[in-house]
Amino acid sequence: MPKIIASKTAKQLERINKIGYTAVGGDAHGLNIYIKLSGLRSWVFRFSINRKRCEMGLGLCADVSLTEARKLASDARELVNQGINPIDKRKVTIQQTIIKNETKYATHLFKDLALKYIDNKSPEWRNHKVAPQWRETLKTYAFPIIGNKDVKDITVHDIVEVLSPIWLVKNSTATRVRGRMENVIDYAISAGYRSAANPASQKALRAHLPKASKIHTIKHHAALPYDEVPALMNFLIDSTVVSHQALAFTILTAKRSNEIRGACWGEIDFDNQLWSIPATRMKNQRPHREPLSPQAIQFLRGLLPKSDHPSPTELIFMSPYKGVKLSDMALLEALKHLKPGFTVHGFRSSFRQWSAEKTEYGHHICEMALAHSVLTNVELAYQRSDLLEKRRSLMEEWSNYILPRLNY
Repeated sequence: MPKIIASKTAKQLERINKIGYTAVGGDAHGLNIYIKLSGLRSWVFRFSINRKRCEMGLGLCADVSLTEARKLASDARELVNQGINPIDKRKVTIQQTIIKNETKYATHLFKDLALKYIDNKSPEWRNHKVAPQWRETLKTYAFPIIGNKDVKDITVHDIVEVLSPIWLVKNSTATRVRGRMENVIDYAISAGYRSAANPASQKALRAHLPKASKIHTIKHHAALPYDEVPALMNFLIDSTVVSHQALAFTILTAKRSNEIRGACWGEIDFDNQLWSIPATRMKNQRPHREPLSPQAIQFLRGLLPKSDHPSPTELIFMSPYKGVKLSDMALLEALKHLKPGFTVHGFRSSFRQWSAEKTEYGHHICEMALAHSVLTNVELAYQRSDLLEKRRSLMEEWSNYILPRLNY
């Protein structure tokens, strides 16, 4: 048991001039007044923990009263009784306070957070163009106005200032910019850099900008009427220009440009008239089996290299200048010279309109031919077939329609 020392009053402690430690006594066990040679007086809590003698300063006597010192010593003693070193505990508390203050008073510019957000999210974006598009639109429209503003200081009026010049004239761009600003500010809120509501949300802007549906008509991809496709195909099928050949195969299969431009010989099964497209090139991230019509097979055989045994990884439609995959603009430029005003993607609409008006195939078959996800999760659980043979019949009818001279 520690020796019990009579409690000293504040007056008694003031009269003490002994250099070194003097126990305060009473219930403040371990509390001492420490006097230096210079006469400076301070409070010190002395204790033992894990068989080690320790001392913890509690402040100068001029700044901390006896009552306050007793309370600090009592709290420290409670920690010691729990096996916790109060010095370590205080270090942790101080560090947490520093971090909290740094977070509270640090400046987090919208521009810096936007670039960090893009870096964080870009690995999950399937299309490698998305990240550059984010950077470019924010750099063009948002950064000049809010780029150097602390994210916690951005207001609805700042967001309106960004969007107003383009909301009526470039609404689709403005809508994307708004959504991107909202995502960045949501990121800032989740990181603790902002506590106020998101000023770029649709709800926050509802009273400041007119509804997009009232001012903007959605423009679909310009599609060549399906009855004009055969004439175009008659030209493309005989062309030796790679972009023309890729465009012909795009129309024959009603597939997307990216799926065509990345096609390799190893994906083609000539015996079973099948093209296996990996999930990485599909928009829905699911592998796809595409039935190839006899016309499509004949067309591909005509493109085979002279060896007739190309490498499985060799591209079918390779850029003649760079020896790499065709750019996404190659097909569009080719079509621009042949049929100005129409888009490559629009041929999927041409196919879909033809299938709806000229065939008796059901909605699901026609949509699955376009590799659209048309089934719910429940339906997918029961309908696991990709209806390959039904789609094969549909694609053969399409080939017969657009290439009547090669009918089988």
